[in-house]
Amino acid sequence: MWNKLRSFGIKARAVLLDLDYKFIDDKHKPKWIIILSDGLIEKSIVFTLTTSQLKTYIGSRKPHILVKKSDEPCFEKDCIIEIEETHPVDINEILDKCKSKRIRHKGFISEKLLKQIFNEIAECQDIPEYIKEGLGVYDE
Repeated sequence: MWNKLRSFGIKARAVLLDLDYKFIDDKHKPKWIIILSDGLIEKSIVFTLTTSQLKTYIGSRKPHILVKKSDEPCFEKDCIIEIEETHPVDINEILDKCKSKRIRHKGFISEKLLKQIFNEIAECQDIPEYIKEGLGVYDE
């Protein structure tokens, strides 16, 4: 199954544009996501969300990382990585979206940024321990 994902360029550090990301309220809209692992956690792949709504995070105490387009050229503009929005998604859902061309591969983030994301995840109390363990990140 993992080989099928890789055939679409989906592996750790991949930045994807999910054209019909489904929110909790059942609304669908395009959303940028970052794949965090090359392995599965309970038959799921782990990702974190981004937002270009920078002003939403100005002065916010929520864990986040500001990413400049000039530092990470796979993004179309400056954005925020929303650490609390790190979730698993069923691998079949991602594969179905890839096959139907509802996911666009936008590139890869740097190893440095991935490490920074992992450090923030390790410290975030809102992310379940099974995700932290699956990613190999721990609060030291």
